[in-house]
Amino acid sequence: ARARALHAQLAGSRAMPLRRAGADAAASHDGSPVRAVLRCGALCAVFAAACVAWSAWLRRGAGSDCARAKRAADREVALDFDDDFYAVEQQRGGAESRLQNTWAAEARASDVGEVRSVAPDRSRLHASTTERCARLASAQSDAQLEEVDLAYFIQVSEANVHLLPRLLRQLYHRNNSYAVHFDSKIPAASVRRVLAETLAQHPYAPQLAENVIVMRREPVTYQGVTMILNSVAAFRQLLRRRWSFLINISAADYPLLSATRQRQLLALGPRDFSFLSFFSKNHWKRFVYRVGRLCLDPALELDARAVAGHQPRNKDEPLHSNHSLISDYVCDDSPCAVEAGDNGESTAVDVGALVWSKTRSPLRAWWNQHACNAEAWMILARPLVHFFATSHFSRRVLALFAHSVSSPEHFWSMIVYNHPYWRERVVNEAFRLVVWRFHNKHSGQHPYNLDDPKHGDPLKFWGAVRSSRRLFARKMTRANNPLMERIDRDLAHSSLADRDGFYQSVVSHFCEAVTSALTRGLVVREVRSAEE
Repeated sequence: ARARALHAQLAGSRAMPLRRAGADAAASHDGSPVRAVLRCGALCAVFAAACVAWSAWLRRGAGSDCARAKRAADREVALDFDDDFYAVEQQRGGAESRLQNTWAAEARASDVGEVRSVAPDRSRLHASTTERCARLASAQSDAQLEEVDLAYFIQVSEANVHLLPRLLRQLYHRNNSYAVHFDSKIPAASVRRVLAETLAQHPYAPQLAENVIVMRREPVTYQGVTMILNSVAAFRQLLRRRWSFLINISAADYPLLSATRQRQLLALGPRDFSFLSFFSKNHWKRFVYRVGRLCLDPALELDARAVAGHQPRNKDEPLHSNHSLISDYVCDDSPCAVEAGDNGESTAVDVGALVWSKTRSPLRAWWNQHACNAEAWMILARPLVHFFATSHFSRRVLALFAHSVSSPEHFWSMIVYNHPYWRERVVNEAFRLVVWRFHNKHSGQHPYNLDDPKHGDPLKFWGAVRSSRRLFARKMTRANNPLMERIDRDLAHSSLADRDGFYQSVVSHFCEAVTSALTRGLVVREVRSAEE
């Protein structure tokens, strides 16, 4: 009866003919009560299904609203890490404050704290990249080329501290930003001597204090998680400035192109695409033990010296500002009282090497992500750098790598490869020349030193460098060696007019890598290539 009443409300005047037809059919056929019951049951089932679907739709709408609210709250929490930087700049007032407010708005608008799987508009990006590459190939002068601002993070160890003056001189551009970190194992006298040499040799020495940051020194262990923590600290420092791409290097790297050429080259690609060199998948399987074996980084120890190192230098300096300008380390050609002991002698902190354990990491069984690895030296887009420095996702992955070996080779690549948004925006090429095999002979655990004097010929690897089509070559060990001189003379400032020159070959390789990533997405080889 309820079903018939509902049907009457829906059908209006047609309900009575249907009722009469049902009564006539019941009177003219045997078993008519059974058919009436079945017909009513069918109508009730349809009505119940409609009610269930309607209630599910309402619940789904409310659930999506709750999910959106939760993601918005997560984004606010994720972006709180950068709020202390912006707040201090806002207190200072002036044009700089307005710029900081703009950068804060850009960071919040990027929504990097939210897990998104939206694929980029590959056809549009492919067309624009192809157009820019063609424009550069036909350009007659540098004035016709677009440039982007870059940021460099330079990690300096005791083995390569003497290489910094020439490296900074070759990479410097007044519109770029630089963060330099000296390992605490380096004596303070060596740091002051190198920085004084940098200021004495640099042609733009008065401008270095404007865009070169010398970070507060802290212990960093090779292959340990402190390398990641040190990089994240540099990322947060550099995010206060304006740039489009960040390049992390060590002092043992040497640029094959000048800073201006690098600015022109990276302007060709999309602004939100990053560049990482993934190892082959069989390499992933061979070295998965690194992330499953428990390993302790001694540089994580919080002794009295480490705690004192993170205190403000004076009452006027805000607590979060743990950096200084390069001029702070040199005072009128005399040593400043920085990182010195009570008696004024140079001090250095040596925390030792990684401590291996035979115990397997209990967290390894909880992973449900792909364990992959890539070179630790990268070219990162600004949105990805912000994601590394502030997102909950990167913090959770960092917790998994707190006690594993070779963390820098796994941490960055695992975030990019397993995140649905960033995996769509990566090019499998970091444009670094690292020679692992030469004349069919493998170098072993570490790559070849390109200027090693034991090879006899100082230009032994010149052919590999000349045909590399890369931005950087590593590793260098000697300052002002003949290979550096040859690079500066023949490669760094190669002309646009030379269509067969080194710069044009790098441009061609860059455009091929970017367009391939836009066409095919991220493709990781199963086995190593001959070049690897």
